[in-house]
Amino acid sequence: MAFIANHLQRSQIPTRCELIDQLDRLPPNWRFCVVNSRKAPFDPGWQNNPLDHAAVAERIRSDRRVTGIGLLTGPASGGLIAVDFDGPTAHEALPEGLTLTELPPTVAYTSGKPGRHQRLYQVPQERWAAIATQKLHSPDGDLLELRWNKLQSVIVGQHPETGAYRWVEGCAPWEIEVAEAPPELLDAMERQDRQTAPKSYKPIVSAPASDDEVAIARTMLAHVPASYADDYESWVAVGMALQSVSDALLDDWIAWSAQSSKFDGNRKLERKWASFKGSGITIATLAKLAKEGGYRPPKLTRQEQREYQREVANEWQRLTRSPNRLHTGGYINGDYIPQPEQHRLVCLNAAMGTGKTEAIAGHLQPLIGTGIPVVLITHRRTLGAALGKRLGVPWAEECVPGSDLRMIGLGGCLDSMHPASKLRFSAHGWQRAIVVIDEVELWAEHLLSGKTEIAKHRPEVMAEIAGLLAGGRQVIAADAMLSDVSIALLEALTGSTAYLVSSTVQPFSGAPVYQVGSDRELMAMAVEMVQAGKRLAVFCDRQKLSQSRPSLYSAATIAQQLSEACGQPVPVIDSEANKRGALETLKLNPQMFINCCPHLVFTSVIDAGLSITQGVGDRPFDAVLIFAGAGHIAPGAIAQIAGRVRSNVPRFITCPDTSNLMRAGNGSIDPTEVADGLKRHQQVILAQLSQAAIKIGEPVASQAYLTAWAELAARRNRDGLTYAATVEQLLRLNGFTWQDWDGAIDPFLQEVVDELQRETAEALADASAEAILSSPDLTPKEAEAIASADFANAEQLAALARHRCQQRWGDCTRELLAADDDGLYAPLRLLFWLSLGKDAVPLAMPPSSTNGAIARCSDPILWAAVSRPKCGTCMG
Repeated sequence: MAFIANHLQRSQIPTRCELIDQLDRLPPNWRFCVVNSRKAPFDPGWQNNPLDHAAVAERIRSDRRVTGIGLLTGPASGGLIAVDFDGPTAHEALPEGLTLTELPPTVAYTSGKPGRHQRLYQVPQERWAAIATQKLHSPDGDLLELRWNKLQSVIVGQHPETGAYRWVEGCAPWEIEVAEAPPELLDAMERQDRQTAPKSYKPIVSAPASDDEVAIARTMLAHVPASYADDYESWVAVGMALQSVSDALLDDWIAWSAQSSKFDGNRKLERKWASFKGSGITIATLAKLAKEGGYRPPKLTRQEQREYQREVANEWQRLTRSPNRLHTGGYINGDYIPQPEQHRLVCLNAAMGTGKTEAIAGHLQPLIGTGIPVVLITHRRTLGAALGKRLGVPWAEECVPGSDLRMIGLGGCLDSMHPASKLRFSAHGWQRAIVVIDEVELWAEHLLSGKTEIAKHRPEVMAEIAGLLAGGRQVIAADAMLSDVSIALLEALTGSTAYLVSSTVQPFSGAPVYQVGSDRELMAMAVEMVQAGKRLAVFCDRQKLSQSRPSLYSAATIAQQLSEACGQPVPVIDSEANKRGALETLKLNPQMFINCCPHLVFTSVIDAGLSITQGVGDRPFDAVLIFAGAGHIAPGAIAQIAGRVRSNVPRFITCPDTSNLMRAGNGSIDPTEVADGLKRHQQVILAQLSQAAIKIGEPVASQAYLTAWAELAARRNRDGLTYAATVEQLLRLNGFTWQDWDGAIDPFLQEVVDELQRETAEALADASAEAILSSPDLTPKEAEAIASADFANAEQLAALARHRCQQRWGDCTRELLAADDDGLYAPLRLLFWLSLGKDAVPLAMPPSSTNGAIARCSDPILWAAVSRPKCGTCMG
C-alpha cells in the first residue's frame, strides 16, 4: 500500500515543461520566487527581488533544484492577499460577519491535504499601507492566516506530502478573476500596536536552560537565513524562540538582527524582548527556521538514545498506590482476598508465577458452593477455557443460553459481552454475581481500542460491562503489571474503592533476557540451538502466514524451519489453531500436549491463560525465543509472553528501540493532549464512546471510559517511543535481568539459514495461494457455517479465504490475494467513489426524500462521499 501511495504521489509531481506551461498562463503583473521541494525559496533577499515570468522560466530550465513557483503577496504582485485556511476548522476564525460560503468566489489553490487551501483577493491601493499580515486561530486551534507583504505562497509545483499543488476546480486564474477583498477581511488586517506579542501566542513557563541548551540555540541561530531578519513575523518568532530558552540570548538576537537594513539599534530590540513575556513560541520554531538554512541536529549514538529512552520509560510509574495488604513470600492464597461483604473491588498486583489464579480459585470455591454465580471475562477467547477450568467456571461454548451450567456462572471474551452474541449476554441477568477479570491491563486496552469483533459492538459491550460491574457482588481484577489507570477505571465503574493486594515475590528473579540485534540473527540462533539438541518455545508477533507471498518470520515459516532442522513436525498455536483442533487438545491436557511437541511455536494468542510449568518428568524447554521485531505487540503482552514458561531458562528477544505502529490518537504522551485531540484524530472512537454514553445513561461511567481511553492511548504512545526500554522495564519488574546478546553467529550458518528461510517462505506462500485458488466456490450460507464452526479442516479454511476474496473483489486471483493482504480493499473502494465512481453515485443512491435532501445510502463509504458538505468556491 505504501509503495502504491508513493508511486501515485511521484506521478503527480509536475515536470519542468509542465511548470513552464502553468507559468505562461498566470497573470502578467504577478511576481514570483522559485522554491525547492521543501517549499523554501532559494534566493537570499527574495522578498525584495521578485522575479517576472521570463526570469522564473529561465531558472526552471537551468536549475534542476527548482520544483515550484511561489507567488509574492502584497504590493509586489499588485496588491494580493492570500487567505490561508490551514485546517478543517480554520474558517471558524474568519472575522465577524464573514462565513466560508459568504466569501466571494476567487482564484483558489490547494495542496490536496484535507481542510487546506488558499484564496487570493485584491486589495485597493489606498489600503496597502494600513494593513499587515494577521494570524487568527479557530476554537480548535486551526490557523487562518491573512498573508500580505514580504510573504510567498507556492501556487504551482511539488508538494512534499501530496505530490503537487493544484487549482481548485473552476478557480484557476484563467477560469476566474481575482475578487476584491471583503471589507471585513481588510478591517481584521489593520495594523495594530505591535509592542506586545500577537494574541495567538499562549504564555508558557519554562525551566531555566542548561548551558548545553543555550549552546544548541546559538548553533541553530547561526543557520537561520539572514533574510528572515527582514521579515517582521520571522524576526519576532526568532526572538521569542530564543527568549523561551534563556534571557542570556538577548545579545545574540540583537547581533543577528543587525544583519537587516531595518535594524534600529539595541534599545528598541531590548524593549521588544521585554514585551514577549513567555510567548508560547519555543526552540522548535528556531529549529524549523534553522533547517531551512542547512542546520542538521547532531545525532545521538544508539547507546545514548537507548539510555535516554530508558530514562523516559523509568520516569513514568505504572502503579503509585500503596497496597492495603502486602504479600512477601511463597504463593498467594485465597486468604489474601477479602469476602464480598468486606470489599466489593479487590485488585491483585503480583508477578507472573506467584499463584494469583490459584488464589482466586481458592476464594471462589466456597462461594460457588453457596450458589453465587461467577462471571469470568478475558480479553482473548482462545485459551480462555483453560483459565475457566482452573477457576471452576464454564467457558463460552459450555454455557450457551439454556445450559444448566449457566447457573454456576459464565466465562467469555469481551467480544461476546453483548446481547446479540451467541452468549446472549445481558448484565441484568448477572446482578450480584462475582466478576473476575484476569490480565486486566490488556483487558482494558482491548475494551477501549481493540480491533477484533468488539470493534463492531463496542458501545453495547461498554454498556453491559458498566452495568455488570456496577451491580456485581464483588469484582476481582488481577495482573502482573497493574497500573493506576486500570484501578481508577474499575473504581469509577463499580463505585467502590479498590482493596489492593501486592506481592514482592519474583519467581523469575535472575532469569536472563538477551536482546538480539535482528529477527534474522535470532532465526539463525534458533536453528543452531535445535541442531545442538536444545528444545525451544518460540513466540512470533506475525499472527499468520500471508496468503499470497513470502512472510519470512511468520509462525508457519519459523515452524517449518525448525521442523526441517529437527526432523519432526512442530505445531503452531495461532488464531486459527482452534479451527484446526490444536487448541482443543491443548485445553484438555496442556502439559501432555506440550510434552509431545519437539518444539512449540505460538503467536500472541498465548499471552494470557496458559502457564507452561516444568515439573518432574516433564520435558524441559532449554530457551524461550521471542520474535517481536515488527513492534506492533504491546510491551505488556511481550512481558506476559516471556513469563508463559514458568522456569528461569534464558530468553532471547528481538524488539525495536521505537515503534511507530503503537501510535494512538494524536500521538501525544500526555493524556490531556490526547483527549483534546480526540475529535480530530479518533472520530470512530469518539463516536463509539459517545454512543456508549447514551446506552449507559450514566455520566460517571461514560466519563471514566473517556478518561481511561486517553490515559491508555498516551501510555501506548509512550510505549511506542520507548518500545525496547519499556519491554525491559516490565521484565525487570518481574525479576528478569536484561542485557545485549554479544554472541557470534557463524557467517556460513547465517547465510544457509537466510536462504532456507526465503525458500521456505516462498514455498508456504505458494502452497497457501494454490490451495485457496483451487478451492471450490462456497455459497454465502456455506461460508457462514465454516466461519462460525468450532472446527474446520485446511480445505474448508482455504475455501473460506477464497469466498472472502471473491466477496471483496468479485474474483480470486493471486494478484487480488496480494492486494487483500495489503489491506487495499477499503482505501481503493473509497478512492473509486471519490473519483471515477462519482458518475455512478446517482445509480447507487436510494431515492431522495420529498424535500430534496439526499437519503442515506446503505454503503457508509458511499454515503460519506456523496453527503460531505461542499464549499461553493473550493468544493471542500
